[in-house]
Amino acid sequence: MALMTMIARFVDGLPLVGTMQEDEQSGRSILEYQNQAKLLFRKLGPNSPTRCSIETGPYLFQ
Repeated sequence: MALMTMIARFVDGLPLVGTMQEDEQSGRSILEYQNQAKLLFRKLGPNSPTRCSIETGPYLFQ
């Protein structure tokens, strides 16, 4: 089940849409992963793979 969904513009990593599922137990850690996702978007470039999975703790970025 997806806890967080983010869509960003490829050119500059600007987040366009974001949704998060409410969960009291993982609320604080979700904010940490949201910040990691924003950083990941900023680091994407023309040579980045078109598809991949990145494991970070108990979650995956796809």
